Amino acid sequence: METAGSTTPDFGTRLAHLERRNLTLSGVVAMLGVLVLVMIAWRMLPARRTLDVEQIVLRDRENHARGELAVGSDGTAALRLNDVRGKARALWRVMADGSVSMHFRDERGVSRAELAIDPAGVPSLALTGADGHTRTWLGLVEANAAGITLRDPSNTTVWRAP
Repeated sequence: METAGSTTPDFGTRLAHLERRNLTLSGVVAMLGVLVLVMIAWRMLPARRTLDVEQIVLRDRENHARGELAVGSDGTAALRLNDVRGKARALWRVMADGSVSMHFRDERGVSRAELAIDPAGVPSLALTGADGHTRTWLGLVEANAAGITLRDPSNTTVWRAP
């Protein structure tokens, strides 16, 4: 019952206010329902476990590149490992022609050892001096016979078999 000085809204105003609140709450409940359905669907979908990239760079805490896994424009896949100064020390490659190689370098960047398999599947091992010239080579030669070559510091062959 309203009195002359009362500011209580009439029944129609209160009913309109309750209907607006009901509509707002219904919208919130509908949004929560959709969110729950999305979360359930998200959990039921298979997780994608593949990362498709052309290059991955490994960095240390000082942000120096310590390693790189990459595919070159020529199709060569390579893994390079660097020392703390960023110089490549180990390099593993699979070339587009199917040949494979592993290079190991000294602190100056000179290749000191290489293990390789050519496109025909023929393996070889080369050990290199500090000047970059091969001192010892071991591999397969014609007719799958093993071969060894030894060279002196002037790059002159001192012994060879066969």
